[in-house]
Amino acid sequence: FLPVGGMIWLLLLFILLASNLLLWQRLNNLEMLTGPLGMRAITLQNTEEAPTSSGFVIISSNGEYGVLVVDELPQLDAQYEYQLWLERNGSTTSGAVFAVDESGYRGLRIEAPETLLLYSSVRVTIEPAGGSAQPTGDTVLGGSLFNP
Repeated sequence: FLPVGGMIWLLLLFILLASNLLLWQRLNNLEMLTGPLGMRAITLQNTEEAPTSSGFVIISSNGEYGVLVVDELPQLDAQYEYQLWLERNGSTTSGAVFAVDESGYRGLRIEAPETLLLYSSVRVTIEPAGGSAQPTGDTVLGGSLFNP
């Protein structure tokens, strides 16, 4: 009984270890908040250019709709605006050009030619009024959308 019992305990220990490892990996891969309907809320990180600012992106479960909300971004001179950039495979696509109110707040819909689930990250830069074809100004907010 001793050798057979030892082998059974060793097998059970291995199964328990493997299941714990799989569970740990699944928990580590939960890098975003997912709501009850599959919506995703991604927190953006501020930079030295806007150290008190905050922002987040909300994406619908199918990636067809997205919203950017920012707070405490500095108001810019009339010749500048903020621009949201969607990034994928080294290329950038403009998602919105916007200004903020006197408290630095703004919420707006993200415009993208493809589903937002295809993009890997976003960033907000300071650009000339009307926006730029590619990012040229300082980045004030940014974050990963956790897509491959």
